[in-house]
Amino acid sequence: IIKEITEMAKTDKGVFGVRGKLAHLVYYERYGQTYIRLAPQFPKKRTFTPKQLVAKQKFAKANLLMRVLRFLAPISYIEQKGKGSMHHKMVGQINKYAIKGETLEELAIMPELLPISFGSLPPEMNLTISNHEAKVEITWTADVGNKTDELVLVSLVMMDYPEFLNPNLKFEELVYDVKVNHTQTARSSKVIQIDKQDLAYERVKRIWLYGYFTNKDRTKCSPSTYLGSFELVS
Repeated sequence: IIKEITEMAKTDKGVFGVRGKLAHLVYYERYGQTYIRLAPQFPKKRTFTPKQLVAKQKFAKANLLMRVLRFLAPISYIEQKGKGSMHHKMVGQINKYAIKGETLEELAIMPELLPISFGSLPPEMNLTISNHEAKVEITWTADVGNKTDELVLVSLVMMDYPEFLNPNLKFEELVYDVKVNHTQTARSSKVIQIDKQDLAYERVKRIWLYGYFTNKDRTKCSPSTYLGSFELVS
């Protein structure tokens, strides 16, 4: 019992160095002050309303995708301040913007709405892609933001492995890894051509490609733009 209790609390600057749940109490910090409240008590056989089940499933879908995106959150959500980790802030944005559907059967993550980055720099609303056989060309108008901001390309990848070829798999089950490409191409360039293989690596079957801009020291970024999806392996 003691092991279970101590593992649920975190060492911090709170009361007696504790933050989190300890037995039936929750220690938490707000505006620099530490508070204690009773932990919520639920029956062992708790029943959920349909709306609660949908909310739980949305959270589960976002967290399943975050098994990959957790490596991206510290880069593209670096501006997000306040309580909670960048990981949890990214989960919240995925839930808010990218998961659609009113019932359990309808719920789906929409790749074109996925907030890969979230920051204060202005996005390029005219960021578009032309898909060629071995390369992609990405263009934009460079009519907003700092001309020295640099383009970052993010590829969510699906591998060419048998376990990913099941047509019943959902988007969050297909995404196997993420590749971040700091192109070092400034906004003022207005165009970049890049080999498709540079957007991924060997044995990648499909990628979902996103672009956003970051400042020179990579402390700020723009909201991401979905550029499209295409296959790399026939």
